[in-house]
Amino acid sequence: MGGKSKGSAYEREIAKKFSLWWTDGERDDVFWRTDNSGGRATTRAKSGVKTFGQRGDLQASDPIGQPLMDLCVIEIKRGYKESSIGDMLDAPDSAKQKIFGGFVEQVITDFNKSQSLSWMLITKRDRREELVTMPYAFRLNLVRNSGESERPIPYSMNILNIKSLEQIYHLVTHRLNYFLETYNSEIIKKTIKNWNDTI
Repeated sequence: MGGKSKGSAYEREIAKKFSLWWTDGERDDVFWRTDNSGGRATTRAKSGVKTFGQRGDLQASDPIGQPLMDLCVIEIKRGYKESSIGDMLDAPDSAKQKIFGGFVEQVITDFNKSQSLSWMLITKRDRREELVTMPYAFRLNLVRNSGESERPIPYSMNILNIKSLEQIYHLVTHRLNYFLETYNSEIIKKTIKNWNDTI
């Protein structure tokens, strides 16, 4: 399976996984891939036309899933065995942008053109666990609205300097399973209602 086909198949897999998560296992069709992985929105934007719900790689195919899209733009990357968030932590300032940095830049660019409150990057390398990366402020909002304890969890805080965006980002990365097991649709809706931009 080629890289593009592998990516498309993984986007479909994530769409079903998130649908089941959102509905407590009842439905697998609440979310689906955006048109051409967000390409339709990009093309229309060049003509100054907005496209509802088409930023990132995931959209709500049923209105009940729209709160998740209101909360965050989701970008999904599969493969890219040479990509690692670790490259962003120890690369010299003079180094060229690494693959993972390009992923972060892409999702931030889509987020800036959306009406969502934040963003999420899901990555999966071959024979490795799925990871989710999000702004640190996003995670703090989730914690404060979920009653989640401050127990130690397997995650890392990262400070990334995306040169092309000329900004430093404080991010959190942990396994996707932790996110899905810790939060649910009600917590997502509560987080939107109580969103704090000053965190």
